[in-house]
Amino acid sequence: MKTKSVFLFSVALLMVLATAACKEESVLPDFPREQPAPPSNRPPTVPTPPTGSDIRLKKITWSALDFKTFFYDEQGKLLRYYFQYNNVQGSNSVHREQYDYSYRADGKLIELKTRAGIRFVYTYQNGVWKEATAYDITLKARKHYQFEFNDRQRLVAYRSFTLTADGQQIPESRVFLSYDAVGNLTHWKEEWYQENGQTFTKGNEIVFSDFDEQKYVPYGETFGDVLHPLHFWVNNPGKKVFVGTDDTQYYQYTYNAAGYPLSKSTRSSRSTVELRATYEY
Repeated sequence: MKTKSVFLFSVALLMVLATAACKEESVLPDFPREQPAPPSNRPPTVPTPPTGSDIRLKKITWSALDFKTFFYDEQGKLLRYYFQYNNVQGSNSVHREQYDYSYRADGKLIELKTRAGIRFVYTYQNGVWKEATAYDITLKARKHYQFEFNDRQRLVAYRSFTLTADGQQIPESRVFLSYDAVGNLTHWKEEWYQENGQTFTKGNEIVFSDFDEQKYVPYGETFGDVLHPLHFWVNNPGKKVFVGTDDTQYYQYTYNAAGYPLSKSTRSSRSTVELRATYEY
């Protein structure tokens, strides 16, 4: 179950962080008790207003084989996120992923379930995530995550741990995040634990810059698995640099009347091919 976070087709990682000591609001179910049922396989009807602050992203398309789709409840909470991409060039072969969201009565996310049956269950403290645990299809706890947020409820660090059969936590990775004054993620720095040396070594370090003055659409870009429900930007980045490599990505957008992206073009310093995505609301 070694997963790493994904920005689509790009960066990989899983992680977590240190937590403050305050009164905890726990929502962790008692396993192996049955979990909240995920949404049915039939996509719900999605009202999708084309403009306004409650805009809902319906689909991002790169090609007939490469796309993301999003389904919401009547209150606008995301119920299902599905994506697929062509994983064998020159063929119609695709890799598929799906995440189903379950919420408690007050609207806070309680569980994220993957297509493979992995469940991420979240606990809260002071209104933000405190911890999460990943359970496999047999409901055995496999990974543990710790989160730290700033006073603007932006994730600033998290750590991931592998859980052994006897309940021990072995560090896996840790990530530190920085934001600009507006609230845009500008710096992502990850470190991976080396058990032999019992120390952390440098992983991916990413810098985002050249932000526009338009609106980032929720779920338009994010990181994978346990972090997927979070939003990391207010505006849209124009540049993404993988520090210490020759890999830099440049983004250009078109917008609708409300200031949300209608399209996004991506150029890479490593390729002459331009990747274009279109957005539907």
